[in-house]
Amino acid sequence: MSFLDVLFSLAESAGLLGLILTAYTNALRRVDKRPRLRTLTCGLLFGGGAVLSMMAPIQIIPGVFIDARSIMLGLAAPFGGIPAAVLAGTIAGAYRCFWNGGVGAVAGTAGIMLCSLAGIAFVLMFRRSLGRLRTGHFLILGTMASSQVLSAFLLPSWADAIHTVSTAGLPLAIMTVVGILLFGTMLSRERERIDSIHALRTSEARHRAIFDTAVDAITIIDHEGRLVAFNPAAERMFGYAAADVIGQNVCILIPEPDRSAHDAHLARHRKTGERRIIGIGREVQGRRRDGGVFPLDLSIAEWESGDGQRHFTGIMRDISERKRTAAELQRAKDAAEAASQAKSEFLAGLSHELRSPLNAIIGFADMTRNEVSGPLGDPSYREWANDICDSGQHLLELINEILDHAKAEAGKLTLQEEDVDLLKAVDFCTRMLEPRAKRAGLTLSSKVAAEVRFIRADEKRLRQILLNLISNAVKYTPSGGQVDVVADLDAFGGLVLSVVDTGIGVAEDNLIRMFESFWRADDAGARDVEGTGLGLPLTRRLVELHGGVIQLSSVVGRGTTATVRFPRDRILRRPSRQPTRSGAVEPLDILLVEDDALIRVATMSTLEDQGHRVKGAANANEALVILRGDQPLDLLFSDIVMPPGMNGAELARLAQRLRPGLAILLTSGFAGHAVASEDGTDRGYAMIAKPYSGAELNRKILAAMQEGAGDGCPERSSRSATGGFGPERPMPAAYGAIR
Repeated sequence: MSFLDVLFSLAESAGLLGLILTAYTNALRRVDKRPRLRTLTCGLLFGGGAVLSMMAPIQIIPGVFIDARSIMLGLAAPFGGIPAAVLAGTIAGAYRCFWNGGVGAVAGTAGIMLCSLAGIAFVLMFRRSLGRLRTGHFLILGTMASSQVLSAFLLPSWADAIHTVSTAGLPLAIMTVVGILLFGTMLSRERERIDSIHALRTSEARHRAIFDTAVDAITIIDHEGRLVAFNPAAERMFGYAAADVIGQNVCILIPEPDRSAHDAHLARHRKTGERRIIGIGREVQGRRRDGGVFPLDLSIAEWESGDGQRHFTGIMRDISERKRTAAELQRAKDAAEAASQAKSEFLAGLSHELRSPLNAIIGFADMTRNEVSGPLGDPSYREWANDICDSGQHLLELINEILDHAKAEAGKLTLQEEDVDLLKAVDFCTRMLEPRAKRAGLTLSSKVAAEVRFIRADEKRLRQILLNLISNAVKYTPSGGQVDVVADLDAFGGLVLSVVDTGIGVAEDNLIRMFESFWRADDAGARDVEGTGLGLPLTRRLVELHGGVIQLSSVVGRGTTATVRFPRDRILRRPSRQPTRSGAVEPLDILLVEDDALIRVATMSTLEDQGHRVKGAANANEALVILRGDQPLDLLFSDIVMPPGMNGAELARLAQRLRPGLAILLTSGFAGHAVASEDGTDRGYAMIAKPYSGAELNRKILAAMQEGAGDGCPERSSRSATGGFGPERPMPAAYGAIR
């Protein structure tokens, strides 16, 4: 038998294996998801294919046959797995050994085993590439399976072995390589196709599950605007059944005026590709089956189907409830703001009503204490006057705390920063509280390191922080104790300000509540101490406005330490420029305008005691008579809030027109703490808040005179004359007395 005869005969035998390919494809579709059954099925199919090829053998010598079995046996492992290859080899080997028999039974069975082992070795070599086998892989597998030719040397006769190899070796090797390449490629492509079908079905099932169970409405329209999909959520949202709307124009879900314009927008998009709303979420209106219109969030995505047609997927969410909730929240916010405004206006009015009588009380008490009109005689009167001043000052502190707390809650507490001499600020606060400390039998000391003497801060608020902390320490320290105020650099170059006392201390459980508004410790030693519970919360807010933090540490019976830390950028490395002190000035001619007779008398007495010549007026009309007269005037000192007619700011503007260069000083119970609305006043003036002491009034008069002399025009401000003034213009800490 010639080479070509053997090759053609093997090709005819291999043709029968096409049946196995068809059977493998059908089996793979049915059992691919059941691994064990798939292995068994592939083993039987590839083993059966090998047996089928052995049913059409080519006889080389009696008892020695060749066929296309190597193709099936070589492909068994890559496409069925190692167990399938073992099963196929066992079936084929049993058939060859026990059914065909003959002198070549041992050699034939060995060849079958070599083919199966070649397939198993190939799987182990290319385990990671089994899912994407290509031509090169199959050429390698065919070459490995061709090693079955070597089994011919197991024939009983060496001459028969040589004859078999020389006659059939090359045709068998070629047929094995070509057959594995051909059938392997076909099987690989079929497996990839089936895998793609499975992946597509999985993806479709996954998207269908999302589509059907989504809580948001999902619709799909084609390029002409016809609905092609309508999920259950859309049915519930719009009131249509999917069967009723599929194929209809999506405009049935859109109210006017968008309904009429929709098709034109879609046509323009098809023509120009303009993407006005695609890929952008927006709020639109939807229309239900009953005609009801409701708000919804809409996002649209564009995609192409397999036939190239454009489709649009819309995802919609009914936001009716969200809009209702937002409207309710807005109404609640408006109501809260109205209540806050009403509270602010009430507190502003309360400020004026309380400060005005306090001004008279403290003023007359101060005059009585200083025996302005002559000796009192009995020393008890001076003591009573001291008590009145102290009580009035205490009441003023309480009012200021409450009003500052209201400003902090309203977010209107701001800073007026300037270069501050911390040493002088600490000295001022300790001197102010020293009489109280002495009466309590305490030692009060302070120490400010030179490195932190000058800082950038709001001097008024910094003093407020110090006064709150030192007064707390004094109030809660028993007689014989000590209060120390220390300012120094911390480890990071920032300012650390400590107020240390040897007082009754605070329980650890109460420390975290010390900064709660209106909360006060209920310890036995603290019950009888006066206070509102607002000092520390306000202090923390002021510290935070400066970018700092405040901490409390305490041991019951041993004392408390309040530590304030400011960032390093607050420290000035060189002394800040201090305002130059002016010397004493000559007595001034002052026009005092105050509608409250009691306050007017007290203030006139204070000013006259300082050496000034004072002319009083009860309202703007009386003041205008004086302003239009010939009497010399250096300063207009006027209350802002007066009976209906012209208020203090309006009077000041007119006064400066009548007497250019006239210095202005305004006062009000609202000043510095008011939170009422503005009336558009576009010109501000030097301010002093009621009640005020004689020394404070002295400083403010000097400031007003210097301001007028500096530029002939007071500093401008947008604060209202009738509605209150913001924080006063930063003033120097001290000035010489006007005598």
